[in-house]
Amino acid sequence: MKIPLGLTLALLWFLAVGCASKSKTSQTLTHPDRLAREIFESDIAFARMSSEQGPAAAFAAFTLTRSAHLPPSGPPIIGNQAISQFMAGAPNSTLQWRPEHAEAAMSGDAGWSWGSYESRTPEPSGGRAQITRGRYVSIWRRQVGGAWRVILDIGNVVP
Repeated sequence: MKIPLGLTLALLWFLAVGCASKSKTSQTLTHPDRLAREIFESDIAFARMSSEQGPAAAFAAFTLTRSAHLPPSGPPIIGNQAISQFMAGAPNSTLQWRPEHAEAAMSGDAGWSWGSYESRTPEPSGGRAQITRGRYVSIWRRQVGGAWRVILDIGNVVP
């Protein structure tokens, strides 16, 4: 079985975070189930913002300066400004998703969520919109103060 490069990188990053030496956050460990709920709720808020204000605004608000986005095709996009610009690249496009699951690392400072998404890009001529559906994985990092932000976002297209 061939594992996609993006998924491999995400799993290696998540493993490295989980195996890293104890951070300040891990010294005041919060129950992983509660943290997973926080991540899930953050993903819901992220998705809501994308629906209401557009994907560019949502990615600008929910990613970090060092975040990366691995789109279904094309090279990685690094940095929240670059990600936001990429998301703004198709005017009038929509990106909606539904988180289905979230987990938190025992350290309390990282976690992940996954779900399904749908992207709609209208045809310039006014014809039918191009619809793309797929799955995504987002790796989250807990910020000082408790807010969760996406550090890595990966999407793939469902055939």
